[in-house]
Amino acid sequence: MISSRLLAMDMGAKARHTAETRGKRILWQKTCHIFTVNLGHIDTISDEMSEDEIIEELELHWADLISLPNVKLARGQIERNENGNLHINGGVKFSKVVRSSTLMNRWSCWSDPADNEEAVMNYGKKTETRVKALENFGVKKARKELGQSPKEIAIDLLIAGLTPAQICGMHPKVYFTHHRAILETFKMMQWSKKHGMDFGEEE
Repeated sequence: MISSRLLAMDMGAKARHTAETRGKRILWQKTCHIFTVNLGHIDTISDEMSEDEIIEELELHWADLISLPNVKLARGQIERNENGNLHINGGVKFSKVVRSSTLMNRWSCWSDPADNEEAVMNYGKKTETRVKALENFGVKKARKELGQSPKEIAIDLLIAGLTPAQICGMHPKVYFTHHRAILETFKMMQWSKKHGMDFGEEE
């Protein structure tokens, strides 16, 4: 006979694997990630170094990123924050799903999962803080042409991440024709995303 204590432990283990907790784990597993590399992430950088030497070390660290397995796309730049400290901001897309923690362990950085390739392309592009652009790696996927019918256009725009309000602003006739379906689909996509399901096409 199973003791009440063992039963409680077993029930507690099962409770940890709810749809919500599974969703949270899945959200951290993405092909796309954004990241920041601070000077403290790189052991070879010291206080005695000149700025040129620090920039060289940051560039070497960047080269280590694009040599990781399954890297498909990488964009980044060296920036200077409000305190005058140098760092790297950028994004990376892998051909396979990768955990943020795996990226942080394999390549010293702070990392957060990104929704899509656009986030990778756009994170770390501030001109006002830029010190030096880093070597681009990979080619951005060509934008898919929108479908011809109002229904196809609405679906393509939802998959691309636009909100109903944005669709209405860009294509008022499409929104007028399919506003109920657009609102309901957007609502379900938001719910699914919250629970770890992803939308859009991955190569």
